Amino acid sequence: MPITFAIALRFLLRSAKTRQIGVFTVVSVLGIAASVFVFLLIDTIINGLTSHLQASLIGFEAPLFVPTDTEGVRPTDQALARFSKEHSEFNLTYYCNKQFDGLIQRPAQSAMGVKVKTAGQEFFDIKQEQVSVYWFDGFSQQGFVGSDNQVLLGESLYESLQFIPGDDEVVSITHPFADIGPTGEMEPSQRDFVLAGIFSTGRLAFDESFALVSPSGLAQLSDDDFLEKEYYIFPRQWESLAQIQTLWQQGRGAQLGVMKTWFDRNSNLFKAMKLEQLMYFVIFIFVFLISCFNMAALISIFGTSKSKETAILSALGLRLKQARLIFIQIGFVLGALGTLVGVGSALLLTVIAQKSGFRLPEAYGFTELPLAINVITLTGLLLGTPLFTALIACVPAYRLIHRDITQVMREN
Repeated sequence: MPITFAIALRFLLRSAKTRQIGVFTVVSVLGIAASVFVFLLIDTIINGLTSHLQASLIGFEAPLFVPTDTEGVRPTDQALARFSKEHSEFNLTYYCNKQFDGLIQRPAQSAMGVKVKTAGQEFFDIKQEQVSVYWFDGFSQQGFVGSDNQVLLGESLYESLQFIPGDDEVVSITHPFADIGPTGEMEPSQRDFVLAGIFSTGRLAFDESFALVSPSGLAQLSDDDFLEKEYYIFPRQWESLAQIQTLWQQGRGAQLGVMKTWFDRNSNLFKAMKLEQLMYFVIFIFVFLISCFNMAALISIFGTSKSKETAILSALGLRLKQARLIFIQIGFVLGALGTLVGVGSALLLTVIAQKSGFRLPEAYGFTELPLAINVITLTGLLLGTPLFTALIACVPAYRLIHRDITQVMREN
């Protein structure tokens, strides 16, 4: 162990017995720990929310979209086939999603708004890991895909319909504008569907508003011209989304429809989250700087209280640079101690929250609080905070070690 670091530790341990300096030491360490704790915890929550949003948005929808209409389905399908063949390195998978905004109700109950979405074999093949499906007795995925009268409801939507055990689990779905009447006016179309199970995406916005039916079931309910159509595209690696989008826009596919990414569709949401993260970072900087100024004052107190010992060590051969390094290392040790306390507390609280399954109010749109530790942030705090406190300690350290040794000895 370097001699200067050993002296710094001894100064700290001996000064901890002094009541006034001990209080200042605890306050400095707790201030740094509190700022690190709050920042890491907030970053963990925001990082978890971002990761969960990405997983749920892409899991239920898609990372890439190309909107189309009835006439453009075939040309778009051909263009995507040609594009995926030309750029086989992306290993693209795609299918045409169809949906509409309609109404759902149980017998003798008022209707509720619902988004009806097609779910064929491609849907289950691609999303089997992202969307959890719970099949009721007597129903299965294979039977659902081949039927035209079965429906899957989102978990929260199923709870809102208030099914009672023993009731016939049948719902009526209405497309408000699915047919043209004899007078030329748009007329609704309604059909009964048997409930085959429920699904869960982990995001309330989907679980409370979506119902899934097979392609044949959707065709029985509405004419194809009255459905919203969009191609869902899934590359092998999501990191290549921007490159795929650029190549599509530069090729012939751009004439059929503009390709958008999942981030383009939800940019406002993620911009708001980035702004919140920036705001919390500014608050962290203010709290951390206050703690550092407090620590700088503590180093000054250390220097004043240890001036006699420093003078004796200088008389025994301790160089000026080494004397300064002692107090800089005291700042480093205090910063490291506060960082370890703050990081340890944040990690402990994160583990407890994950194991307890802390639930959020429904207004937040998540069933549970998503937490994800950012390794880069964690490493930056563990390495950067002690170094920054050591840098702050340079100021009082350089001011203290300028006094004449004989003068210090006379004063003490």
